[in-house]
Amino acid sequence: MATVDKMVGTKTIERFMAGIGPVQDALDFHAHAIFARAEVGLAAVRSEPGYTGNLNAELKIEHGDVDAYVVLHDPLDNTSPGAAASIEYGHYLGRRGLPGRPWIPGKWIVHDAAGIPRR
Repeated sequence: MATVDKMVGTKTIERFMAGIGPVQDALDFHAHAIFARAEVGLAAVRSEPGYTGNLNAELKIEHGDVDAYVVLHDPLDNTSPGAAASIEYGHYLGRRGLPGRPWIPGKWIVHDAAGIPRR
């Protein structure tokens, strides 16, 4: 029975393939395309009537060992950890523990830009 060696030198086949120039170029291309769509989405959210969110939110492209990520950062001064998650997925308005807090739906900016289904 035949077997397939899943290593190329000291790297897994996935890591080896991800490091090839054309693959990295494709990852970069798609990250920038998602970033551009997300920028449009963020601008649309900011232009909604009555929008009161933090205007300091920004999108960035970050690079890992082999991947590129489009990331929403908010606020930039790190005073409210989880604010970007609240923008993306939604949150309750007001202080935790107060009764009757309304739910503010998420904007799904990065998900929509990447074509990832909302959950």
